[in-house]
Amino acid sequence: TTTSTTEPSPVVIASFHEAVRKNKIFLAQQLLEAGLPIDCVDQHSNNALHIALQAGHQELALWLLKKGIYAYRRNNQGKTPLYEALQ
Repeated sequence: TTTSTTEPSPVVIASFHEAVRKNKIFLAQQLLEAGLPIDCVDQHSNNALHIALQAGHQELALWLLKKGIYAYRRNNQGKTPLYEALQ
């Protein structure tokens, strides 16, 4: 049996998003260095930038932007990360 490396595990994605939610940049960085795509999304189509801004972590959001995260991603409700920042 071969394992696909194109799709990250939902558990790894959830761990990355939880690290972002809890403002744990070091853990988020480790997951990215291990090959996790920065633009992976949760079940609501939120990327890590949505999550960082929902949690009020502006410095982490800036770090994600510098890392190249897509800033115009719309989630399932049609909201962009900028919309989240203004809430």
